[in-house]
Amino acid sequence: MILLVVDTSLQGLTVGLVQLDGKAFDILEIYGSNQPQEAAARLPELCQGLLSKQKLSLSEVTDLLISKGPGSFTGIKIGLSFASGWKRAGTPIKIWGVSSFRALLKQLPDVHTLVLPATQTAGYFTHRDQISPSSSSRFGVFDLSHSAVISIIDSGTEGLTPMQPKDLGQVSILGRWPRVEEWLSAQGSKWNTLDTEGLHHSIVSSMVEDFVANSDQLSEGNLVPIYLRKSAPEEKLDSAKAKN
Repeated sequence: MILLVVDTSLQGLTVGLVQLDGKAFDILEIYGSNQPQEAAARLPELCQGLLSKQKLSLSEVTDLLISKGPGSFTGIKIGLSFASGWKRAGTPIKIWGVSSFRALLKQLPDVHTLVLPATQTAGYFTHRDQISPSSSSRFGVFDLSHSAVISIIDSGTEGLTPMQPKDLGQVSILGRWPRVEEWLSAQGSKWNTLDTEGLHHSIVSSMVEDFVANSDQLSEGNLVPIYLRKSAPEEKLDSAKAKN
């Protein structure tokens, strides 16, 4: 199987070309950029470029793994629109939605909580239990404007469950996030900034590993996004409507 792996939901853009044989896989090519605008401007071109380097044609790609969130609101929409375009075009390629954010946490055995900035005071986290690390991870939202960390249960349970700083364990931050860094330090939490060198390789590896491990639970063509937070313009619009 030849997989095309695309993530537009985290830090910029990651595109990978992977050969999968059973549970074993080989990453043939990777392109990574920390410039989010490349996802919208060059995604088809970059995918074709990886294929050309390996002297492969689009017809030889069997599956597309696409990130469906949580993460950048705009980035998720770009990636899923790209995948949906292939589906509407009638290509025989099978398309699978994978959470690159949750999958990436599995590549970090010493990290309990992975954090992704969205605005100056709000962003996302994925967390696994410190006592039972094999248990399924949860998604959540950091919102320092309310001086709180809110956890949204991944199982689909309705309602919000607050988390305490002590529950976060070792924290890694994707990129720089000064306000959260200050807040974590004030709470006495252990944290570091995730090294971006090799990050794109880890994203591709994690998405493929998650696909292999959960293929029996995935539904081909299910591209329902995981949005934990609206885009900033939409939140401002909602706020303005509320005031009126």
